[in-house]
Amino acid sequence: WMRITSAGNVGIGTTAPANKLSVSGQSDMTSLSVGTSTAQTAGNGYFTGTVTAGAFAGGTYAGTINAANVSAGDFGSNTGGGTYSFSGNVGIGTTAPGAKLDVRGGMISANANLGSQRWATAIGIPINANDYSVNESSPNREMRILQWNSGGGSYGGGISWGMAPKSDGTWLSGTYSTGQFLLAYDGNSLQIQGSNQNPSGTPTTFSPTSFLTVLNSGNVGIGTTGPGYKLDIRTTSANTNTPVDTAFMFAGSNGIPAAGFGSRLLFSVPNSAAPTTPQVAVSVGAVAEAVGAGAEEAGLAFYTPAAAGSGTLSERMRISRAGNVGIGTTNPGNILHTYSNVGGEHLIVSDRGAQAGQASGFQIATAG
Repeated sequence: WMRITSAGNVGIGTTAPANKLSVSGQSDMTSLSVGTSTAQTAGNGYFTGTVTAGAFAGGTYAGTINAANVSAGDFGSNTGGGTYSFSGNVGIGTTAPGAKLDVRGGMISANANLGSQRWATAIGIPINANDYSVNESSPNREMRILQWNSGGGSYGGGISWGMAPKSDGTWLSGTYSTGQFLLAYDGNSLQIQGSNQNPSGTPTTFSPTSFLTVLNSGNVGIGTTGPGYKLDIRTTSANTNTPVDTAFMFAGSNGIPAAGFGSRLLFSVPNSAAPTTPQVAVSVGAVAEAVGAGAEEAGLAFYTPAAAGSGTLSERMRISRAGNVGIGTTNPGNILHTYSNVGGEHLIVSDRGAQAGQASGFQIATAG
């Protein structure tokens, strides 16, 4: 059927054409020219203005699609394997994209072919000054958003720097930059990992070292992936008969440090009026005993509150650099040195209490 209305509209398959050409039903065209008098070659179409289409449901298209505005449509499975380029900003969920890719109102979903491998890249971002795209065929230093197999059936996501797994789980060939770094979460813990290895092929057994782990419980582990305490620090050493340095604390000074300066660790008990508020109770730390270029000396000092409920701490005991123990003095001159300017006993050895007159060993008292 065909109808030409008094308005000049042509209808095919419809008796009420609303446009210059209205076609109702399936149509096969070997060539189509709209908006131009230039003849088109067979199989090509030229469109100007707005093109609205539910889908390109069948067939294939090879070439360039030019349209001033595509207001609706679907790039379906028949377009797979092609390359699409856009000279301006691309908006998904917005008609006014403010960046090269502007996605609003939903998530961006990226899936990599992880399989049985430990990592596979879902999204890659170049971070070298001269790299403008992520390279799947040569090792470049890139930041990658990964799918992660942490082992034991646990999977998660991560962000890596310097590591270069491809989207199929294999690794880029060649030598990698040292200092590979991974931040990963598997649903149970957040881990910071690193490695200096240079993997290749499909390294199912390659695993970087976990430097720091934060469990869902809030426990933090350094050197362990299963911290049992709020802070759990562990290390392994080949030493069997000497101490191993596990943690380090240091307090620097903007001026010239003097005797008494140092760093210390505070331990607290709750404030009884506000049980969730800490009340500084005791402290232990390093204290400078002598200063001078290359001639510094340090001791270990113990502090308790100056008065009940006070946040001010006073030094009560010191182990000097020489190994002398001082109680009530910051400058012990002997193996054990006690001092007090308050009358009463200085030292009591007893099995019956500390009250005066009840000592069964010996008692040393001041003249007072």
